[in-house]
Amino acid sequence: MRTTNAIVQDVVSDSIMLQKQLADATANLSAIARKIHPTVEKRAKRQIKVGTITVALHRFQQSGTISPSPSPVFSFNDCLVQIGLTELIFQKTLELLLKLQVANRQILQKGLFITITQGINEISVITLTKQIPTLLKDLTFFKVQVRIDDLANITFKVPPTYTHTPNIFYTLLGSLAAQHINVVEITTTSTELSLLVHKDDAQTILSILTR
Repeated sequence: MRTTNAIVQDVVSDSIMLQKQLADATANLSAIARKIHPTVEKRAKRQIKVGTITVALHRFQQSGTISPSPSPVFSFNDCLVQIGLTELIFQKTLELLLKLQVANRQILQKGLFITITQGINEISVITLTKQIPTLLKDLTFFKVQVRIDDLANITFKVPPTYTHTPNIFYTLLGSLAAQHINVVEITTTSTELSLLVHKDDAQTILSILTR
C-alpha cells in the first residue's frame, strides 16, 4: 500500500500550478489539501484525512525537491487587431448552416470580417457590428440566443511548433488572468491563435504580451 506522502507527491508532480503554489512559501497548505483531497483518496483507494494531506504537503514543501517545470514563453511573429465586432450565438440547425453559407459568401466578397464557428449544439458568428442589421435580415427566422457587443479580435501569428508545446495556453491565459482580463473566445489553427476580448482590453493584452 502506497503511503500518503508518496501519493501527494505524485499529485503535485502532475500539476505545474500546484508545484508553483508549493514553491511559494506563503501558500495556504490547508486550502491546497482540501482541493486535492478527492484526487488523493481516489488514488489511495481509501479514506484519508485532510489534515494528513496537509502534513504531507508541508513535508514535501520543506524537502527542497520541488522544482516547477519552466513554463514556455509565449511569443508571436505578427498580430492583427480587428475592433468593432459583435458575436451572435444561435442554436445549431441545418437550415441555419445553409443560410450562413450564403451570408458568409456575401460578406467576404465585400472584404469584411466574419468568422463562423460550429460547436456541437451552437453556432457562433462574429462579424463587424455595422454588418449585424444586414446579417439579421437574412436570418429573420432564427433566434439569437446570446449577443455580445463591443468586442475586438486579436490574431497572433505563432510558430507551428506551438501545436505540440505543452502548457502554451497556460502561459498565455495565466498572464492575462493575472490582470483580470476575460477572454470571450479562443480559436486556433496550426499557425494562428485568435483571442476574442472586450475592446477595452485589446491594448492591455498587447502591452502584456510584448513586454
